[in-house]
Amino acid sequence: MDTRLVTDTLQEALSKYPVPACFNSDQGSQYTSHKYTGLLKNHNIQIYMSGKGRSIDNIVMEIFFRTLKYNCNIINEF
Repeated sequence: MDTRLVTDTLQEALSKYPVPACFNSDQGSQYTSHKYTGLLKNHNIQIYMSGKGRSIDNIVMEIFFRTLKYNCNIINEF
């Protein structure tokens, strides 16, 4: 899988916003690539990843974004 999208997005975010102390992602190949993890390490960002096969690790954020998307779609339909 190509890591260009995630690394370009991360680089853009790091250029616009303060560097976070930690970063959480899943264990997809684009997030575990040497290029992506190296970028995080070069900025001294602690890397946290959801456990393999643990879809509920990010459940709070998944519910938040589902709710946000649902509410924005309902509001924008009218």
